[in-house]
Amino acid sequence: MSQKKVDEYKEQKKNRQKIMRKEKIVRRLEILAIVVVLGGLIAWFSTAVYRQTKAEAEANQSSSTIDMNLTDIQNYLSDLSSDTSNSGGEDTSSSAESTSASSDSAVVTESTASSSQAE
Repeated sequence: MSQKKVDEYKEQKKNRQKIMRKEKIVRRLEILAIVVVLGGLIAWFSTAVYRQTKAEAEANQSSSTIDMNLTDIQNYLSDLSSDTSNSGGEDTSSSAESTSASSDSAVVTESTASSSQAE
């Protein structure tokens, strides 16, 4: 019996590196399997919570409608389209002149204010 134990010990000592390498590989595979399972559980739990929260939000969401009176905007747009279609080319230039005149008056006002400050 003792000779058998001595032989087993010598065999283990001789193959110790191989045995340790196999144990390391098995330990790493076990850790990898645990990580994969935990990752799957976390993903499943997160998805379940997200779906539940989304379903509750949709159930609690009340639909609201807003009524707006757009007649003033429609009248303004129709006036603009009728002005451009009725006036041809002549009226468009006068509106452009009036726009440039209003911007010129703003410039004149600014330059008058700056010249009065300079004096």
